[in-house]
Amino acid sequence: MPQILFTHKIKSKHNKTLKEAKFGFESIPFIETRIKDFDVNIINDEKADAWIFTSKKAVKSVGKKMDQLTVPKLVFAVGSSTKDRLAELGINAIIPNQFTSKSLAYKISEYSIDSCIYFRGNMTASDLSDELVEINISTSEVEVYETLFSSKKVNVKDYDAVVFMSPSAFISFCEKNDPEELKTVFCIGSTTAEAVKRSYQRLVITPENFTFAELVKTINQKYKNVIS
Repeated sequence: MPQILFTHKIKSKHNKTLKEAKFGFESIPFIETRIKDFDVNIINDEKADAWIFTSKKAVKSVGKKMDQLTVPKLVFAVGSSTKDRLAELGINAIIPNQFTSKSLAYKISEYSIDSCIYFRGNMTASDLSDELVEINISTSEVEVYETLFSSKKVNVKDYDAVVFMSPSAFISFCEKNDPEELKTVFCIGSTTAEAVKRSYQRLVITPENFTFAELVKTINQKYKNVIS
């Protein structure tokens, strides 16, 4: 049976999905995230035309102060799971067809927007802000969570594949492990895959839809003909 290493903590809600997995797996987290405090007055005083979220962690952080914030008419998100988390807060977010910074910037450009606030982490790539500057949309970035590395050495050869859920997890992994020893890499989305491909030249696989259930389905499909 194929052995897969997940480089993040498996959430309890995903246990049911993993029961259907046709592979063995181990979870070794390579990053930790912490919610950061932020000044709600700065957010409210700016009166931006739109908010932007590209992660559930950012939604979780902002959600803790939602009763103190004035939500704009337009809120954009990357990923169906981020959209769902915003829906739990009563916010109907707009998402692009493809979950990339360029696709999101194109979607935002379809609306009459002069300014927006981008809720992000301390290690989030600035690609989106650069894309928005090119279409003359003023963007204020607000850090609402931080990512901390928890690097550790693993025996990469024990695993048939390694799963990365974020670019920061891959960076942390590479601090004590050689990416060239990896056989196959699975990534939850295109942003993570792009980060991995800068250092890893072999096979990188992403699911068609960037959800955990689709990720497990994709891994099953890859190894469906492997005899356990």
